[in-house]
Amino acid sequence: MATKTPNTIEFAGDYDLNHVFLHNHLKEITDIKSMMVELNVYESIFNNSLTGSIIITDAQNLIAKLELNGTERISFKLSTPGVDKRGGIDASIETGHPIYVYKITDRRQIAPGTNI
Repeated sequence: MATKTPNTIEFAGDYDLNHVFLHNHLKEITDIKSMMVELNVYESIFNNSLTGSIIITDAQNLIAKLELNGTERISFKLSTPGVDKRGGIDASIETGHPIYVYKITDRRQIAPGTNI
């Protein structure tokens, strides 16, 4: 198996996503990248903001433990390998604009003790 060459596009759809953090109202930060199944970011010429959705597999009951109430933020940096970082999406706390969580929908139990 070949090793991935940094900063080089090898396949259509390649991306760099170093971290995905969930920030709750108590200033606690949880790394949810390993739980993430899907991240969608939408940009529209009719709206002046980015929207998106994230699907996570939750076997730790994050909704109850982190007391999610709609004031949370999700931070990440998404870019294309080999492209100037200004061309990506900077939704980080430090240098960008984190994405606000405004609803949690479509919760399903996929196994005992695991929701998606």
